[in-house]
Amino acid sequence: MKSESNQSKVPFISKLAYGMGDVGCNFSWMFVGNFLMIFYTDVFGIGMSAVATLMLLSRFWDAINDPVIGGLSDKTHTRWGRYRPWLLVAAPLTALVLVLTFWAHPDWSQTNKIIYMTITYCILVLGYTCVNIPYGTLCGAMTQNMTERAQINTSRSVSAMIAIGIINIITIPLIEWLGNGSPKQGYLLIAILYGAIFAACHLFCFAKTKEVVEVPVTQRIPLKVQLKAVVKNKPYLLALLGQILFGFILYGRNADLLYYFTYVEKDM
Repeated sequence: MKSESNQSKVPFISKLAYGMGDVGCNFSWMFVGNFLMIFYTDVFGIGMSAVATLMLLSRFWDAINDPVIGGLSDKTHTRWGRYRPWLLVAAPLTALVLVLTFWAHPDWSQTNKIIYMTITYCILVLGYTCVNIPYGTLCGAMTQNMTERAQINTSRSVSAMIAIGIINIITIPLIEWLGNGSPKQGYLLIAILYGAIFAACHLFCFAKTKEVVEVPVTQRIPLKVQLKAVVKNKPYLLALLGQILFGFILYGRNADLLYYFTYVEKDM
């Protein structure tokens, strides 16, 4: 029989706070996904081949740290719960790394630029994972009521769409306005602003949510057994293929659009 706490209503402020977490995620990662490559090539002065190689290798790095952070967050035990402490600690640190990532040094040698880019971006990917994995899992720890979970995730989806719309509209004008003719300054100040929003949203999420569901201790399943189960699961494989194709289209389009419109405008 499920406990009363697990079936109770989740307060509106908690649903709002959870949705704000995805606002923070988008103000950091959509900014990175849409603007970091053009920042590296056109502001930092790094060669496109080096940038493209880093973007490819970072996907493998992300595939490694995702399950590691997921496992660590599941094993976390504090008076605040398993997942919320990650938001408290990792979000401000990741915001700082976001600022460092958009701190251009165009006068450095190409080698030093590539080293700085690689270190800061890989740490940024790790930091974002330390926030996003526990944040995504937090919903399941807030309630076992399926209706409440649906409302929590609706809050997340709506908040994310609003954030994405705002970012797409205001970012380029803000870079020009804050930079006052200096893209280097504009990108850095935007990174500071968006990093502050990222940290504030997750701190708000930490403060106004609560973990009430005890995660059951389950038997550890060997990786080999898990992989065999995945291979036999055709619906999962189709969904995985669809997600891969979606990723190519979405991130490829986002990375190309800014270059396209920038250089078309210059040619006119």
